[in-house]
Amino acid sequence: MDDYRPNRTSTTFRRNPPDTALHPLSRTVGPDRVVDEFIFTCTHTLPIPWLLPGIPASRRKLQIPMVAVVNVRGDRLYHEHIWWDQATALRQAGVLPTHVASPEGGMVKLPVAGAECAQLLVDKRPEGSNAMLDPGWADR
Repeated sequence: MDDYRPNRTSTTFRRNPPDTALHPLSRTVGPDRVVDEFIFTCTHTLPIPWLLPGIPASRRKLQIPMVAVVNVRGDRLYHEHIWWDQATALRQAGVLPTHVASPEGGMVKLPVAGAECAQLLVDKRPEGSNAMLDPGWADR
């Protein structure tokens, strides 16, 4: 399992901009599965149906943290599950606003981050990681 190299260009990642890259952050290997944490980066120069269905190219740089859990049986790929924060992807593509109308009136800031999510994973300093929490959260 240590020499497993996922082919992220096959089924899920078929249509991607030419500058697409995967930046590995961590890997955990078990007897029948591999868990990869990585950052998917690209410039959104063409539609990416698997990531942003129905969203036209925004020409924006995307840096989206992802996790893949790959299950292997024998020498065959059994299944692969890939997770990411869709709100972060939409924010970076420019289609999710920072604020929306509150049911009580006024505007409310959405607890959604953009590329800074990926930067926090690469630069492990704690500054900013709790920026979306209510300031009084620790007192509760």
